[in-house]
Amino acid sequence: MSHIESGVFVFLPMSYPKLNGYKKSFSSERTMKVLFIISTDEGETIYNAMRFANVAVKKGDEVSVFMLGKGVLFEKSGNEEFNVLQEVNQFEGDFYV
Repeated sequence: MSHIESGVFVFLPMSYPKLNGYKKSFSSERTMKVLFIISTDEGETIYNAMRFANVAVKKGDEVSVFMLGKGVLFEKSGNEEFNVLQEVNQFEGDFYV
């Protein structure tokens, strides 16, 4: 779990083997269920959490993102350097506001 003051909590409750055949590297043999709880309106923090969530989805993990508290203001939190909406729009997991 991440630092409490950051406004982002990451839970990795369980991992299990993929059922789609043998894979050579250890990282591709397992998928994980990952839960992100984002409760900040800081653009850089949301941007980086969503980048991490997008990478996990692309690697085949099951990812859920919950926006709570100030996190529901994510649409107003980005800027030119930290494009939060771009990362949110790319996300293909479960997204709850």
